[in-house]
Amino acid sequence: MSAIDNATHSGNLKQAKNLFDFLFEKYPNHPELIIKAAQFLIAVNEIEAAQKMLATIRPDNREFHAKARAVEKLIEFRVAAENPGETEIEQLYAQACQHIINEEYDAGLSLFLKIVGISRKYREDGARKAMIAVFDLLGPDHPLIPQYRKQLMLQLY
Repeated sequence: MSAIDNATHSGNLKQAKNLFDFLFEKYPNHPELIIKAAQFLIAVNEIEAAQKMLATIRPDNREFHAKARAVEKLIEFRVAAENPGETEIEQLYAQACQHIINEEYDAGLSLFLKIVGISRKYREDGARKAMIAVFDLLGPDHPLIPQYRKQLMLQLY
């Protein structure tokens, strides 16, 4: 999948799509591939196709279901980033969402944490929920997770 990452990051979306097509021929129901493809589709604004792919990962697939739901959260992040609102907190949330979409996780998590400090009520605790979704997206072994989990707990309590 590193070839797909390289193609995507270099802007060669056609090559990335061709690589996905090739892999899906060999591994049509591979959850990790489905999640990666859904992330790609969200990045290129093919939201419906991404949702259909993610819906194939059922709740009984414990290993990948939480990650699939976290990727679905990227769709919400995209909508929020494209509609920043007028208040400062709305704009901060939109910026945080854009950072996450751009895979700038440190910057996005930092802004979400700032929002948690400003108002837990904003979007019904949306910034905290967004952070948890990013934690699920990145997985427990990502180096940012312990740092931001700790900061979130300190902010909450």
